[in-house]
Amino acid sequence: MPQNCVAIFCAGIIACVLAQAQSFNHVAVRDRAGRYGCRHSHAFWLPSRSTRIRCSSRTGWGSRTDDAVIEYNKKYLREELGFTKKMLDALSSGSSCLTLEIGVVEERVNFLRTRLDLKKSEIQKLAQRQPTLLALDNAAKKLDYLETRLLLDNSSLRKIILGSPSVLMMSIDDNIGPKLDFLQRKLLLDTASLRKLIQRMPSLLGCNVDANIEPTLNWIQQRLDLDDAALSKMIQRLPSVLGHNVETNIEPTLNWLQQRLDLDDAALGKMIQRLPSLLGYNVETNIEPTLNFYIQALGNEKEALALVIHYPSLISYSLTKRLEPRLREVQDAGIDIDTACLTRLAKYTHERWHVSLASQMNKMNKVEN
Repeated sequence: MPQNCVAIFCAGIIACVLAQAQSFNHVAVRDRAGRYGCRHSHAFWLPSRSTRIRCSSRTGWGSRTDDAVIEYNKKYLREELGFTKKMLDALSSGSSCLTLEIGVVEERVNFLRTRLDLKKSEIQKLAQRQPTLLALDNAAKKLDYLETRLLLDNSSLRKIILGSPSVLMMSIDDNIGPKLDFLQRKLLLDTASLRKLIQRMPSLLGCNVDANIEPTLNWIQQRLDLDDAALSKMIQRLPSVLGHNVETNIEPTLNWLQQRLDLDDAALGKMIQRLPSLLGYNVETNIEPTLNFYIQALGNEKEALALVIHYPSLISYSLTKRLEPRLREVQDAGIDIDTACLTRLAKYTHERWHVSLASQMNKMNKVEN
């Protein structure tokens, strides 16, 4: 057979194969899109390999298909992930997952749901809270890194991502890695302790080291005269303190406590180490009213202040749900109120408190008889 005939014959075969493939892709994509009501037949043309290489892998296939792709993704987000019109409008204001090729958003949702063993309601909340995750093409790498770096099981990894989904938007080399290294070094943590810290406060991964974490740690350490070990112990007990603002929260609280309780720096430091959560309490609505409760109950300010300094946890109990109702029970029973009584009143569990109250009343009755 002449060479030109062979060439023509081969070209014909190739053309037929490509036509069949094009027809198959056209129908497959159209059928998938039809689930969400896209009616523009031209919107489901699958470009050739060379055309797709020239386009971004994250976006639609060009001006002919952009509108249909966006409408398809909107309907998927609305019907499958519960996005409201307001949420979709917010996504439409800039580049987002709406312009991803048909099927890409579903694939990423299915990956996250499977990888993290998420319920439908959880993947919905995750997507609504951090929709930019759906435009992310390297989530697997970051999940694997966190799992390996912190020695996490799948359940723990799941809780961290649900608690702080924005971590998946961060760079491993420029953000997550250096942040974990800093916390481990500054707080003298082994991997297990670092893991517990992040599990207790996943949002810590979203804090900035230079602007937030390091300045806060340094300020607290200097203000309370803490060594590295004491600082580490305090932060491990209450990592949320790193989320408080020094100027508007921590510093005013410490100044008030030091002045009101007449404490030097060392005594203030010991008190905070025993109850780190004090740093997050509001003076006007929490600390001061509770302190006044003990003063009024004892009728002796000096004695009440000494009691609270010795037992800082007395400030942590609810006035309306515990302290005031139990004080009324003591008063109704005619029991003498002293520091021991107030300590029991505050610290005892519900069951133990009523056993103690009954015991005190029996002792009184025996004395009277």
